[in-house]
Amino acid sequence: MVALTAVVLAAVLAGVGWLVWTNGGAEHWRELTDDRFVYGVPWGTLLAVALVTAFYLFAQRGLWSWYDPLTLPFVSWSWFYPVGVLTSGFAHGSAGHIVSNMTGALAFGVVAEYAWGHYPQRRGHTIRDSLLAPQESRFSSPGARILLVTAAMFAVALLTGIFSLGPGLGFSGAVFGIAGFAIVTKPRAAIAAVVASSALSTLYQALADPVVRGTVSVGSPSPPTWANIAFQAHMLGFVVGAMAGIALLWARRDELASVTVFFATL
Repeated sequence: MVALTAVVLAAVLAGVGWLVWTNGGAEHWRELTDDRFVYGVPWGTLLAVALVTAFYLFAQRGLWSWYDPLTLPFVSWSWFYPVGVLTSGFAHGSAGHIVSNMTGALAFGVVAEYAWGHYPQRRGHTIRDSLLAPQESRFSSPGARILLVTAAMFAVALLTGIFSLGPGLGFSGAVFGIAGFAIVTKPRAAIAAVVASSALSTLYQALADPVVRGTVSVGSPSPPTWANIAFQAHMLGFVVGAMAGIALLWARRDELASVTVFFATL
């Protein structure tokens, strides 16, 4: 019964998506991203999500045990355990953990990658800065600029793994870094990304567990769910992303919409 419900829901969503895409959605997306993405696809974000997912599937054995991955070797237990320090930013503790982070990376990554842009020289105004004029930069090819997006996400993930100040696990530090960058550079689009991230998470839950049953369990008190969240890694990632966004605006001689950024952050 549950499987049938998920199949029907997936079919309905696919049909609705097809109708939206074929009735003006494709043209609108192409017009919006023609001067920013290669063929309208955020390749850097998709590459980062694919690599992190591959790490979960193969290194953490998620392909064989989706809901119970291998986690202990990849936790940043201590600076004297370099394997954990180097991998904790990319590993995840559960299926829900990686789905939550990957949906957030997709939603905010599209906004951040759009702000960076692969073809910004087509904007139609005078451009002098090399970051905005890739034909004059060492990152002149769109491929190099796409790879830089993925490398930046991984750099933030590694940074939060090193300075997590305790056992940490997950790509969420990088996700918050992407969010900070998106909020500074494209605050209104970042607000839409919050809604999109929640929608993607809800969609996954609806497909994975369309029938929810409430139960009452008896046992000793346990810590709240937020007790295991590495808030310091999230905040560090957000600050790094926001500073990178400010640096990009400064390099492009663009103004920071402080009021809009404030409410987007809020």
